[in-house]
Amino acid sequence: DGWPMNELVEHGHNGLLVPANITGAFFESPVWEVSPGDLAGAMARFVGDARLRRRTTCAAPGELAARQHRFVMTARRFLLGETAPRVLSMYAGPHPTYLRAETFRSHALRRHGYEVVDAGYGDAWEALVAEGCDFALVAKAPSLEWVRHLKKHAGVPMYMWFWDPIDYGEERRRWFEAIAPLFDAVFLNEKGREAAWAARGIQMHYIEEGVMVESERGPGRRPLTLPTPASGH
Repeated sequence: DGWPMNELVEHGHNGLLVPANITGAFFESPVWEVSPGDLAGAMARFVGDARLRRRTTCAAPGELAARQHRFVMTARRFLLGETAPRVLSMYAGPHPTYLRAETFRSHALRRHGYEVVDAGYGDAWEALVAEGCDFALVAKAPSLEWVRHLKKHAGVPMYMWFWDPIDYGEERRRWFEAIAPLFDAVFLNEKGREAAWAARGIQMHYIEEGVMVESERGPGRRPLTLPTPASGH
């Protein structure tokens, strides 16, 4: 498989794999096709294997973690009178043909129990900040000047969530290195220049995407048992 699937499929454990052959190309990517007989055989096995069906239809590790986190935050709200953290999530605005990555970021935060307020870079975010928020989350901000303006007037911690500053080329990396030091912390999916970024004063944290979480079977592998919440959380 290819992007954006981030879970390792292990034959017979969390999925069934069938042979595939390249039958053409779509732009620069190969097109893979499986034989109807092989696909039918896998479907028949799935129908007859109750344990396999249970493993492949239960929630993925990332979803289980989100449910646990949301439960803890809900309990604290009811028992301690705490309010859910309010996040100002900044993005470039809706795209006419696809959902931006920031849409899924906001959805994930809501699944974890946060109150998320989405705002475009050109929106009147000052009014949203005045209503109160715990921190602001930004992806590919429009300019250094815009970030400085937000930092000056928001009055809350500012975090940057970004992806692939190396793979996308030198221009993207240079922009990232110029703007990242303005944030209180940066969350990134791609490693490779840790020493250089630390020398620039960038507070870097690395996160895994999708269901790439640790379990007793290793990163990206669906666990055999449900994860246990850490004591005190």
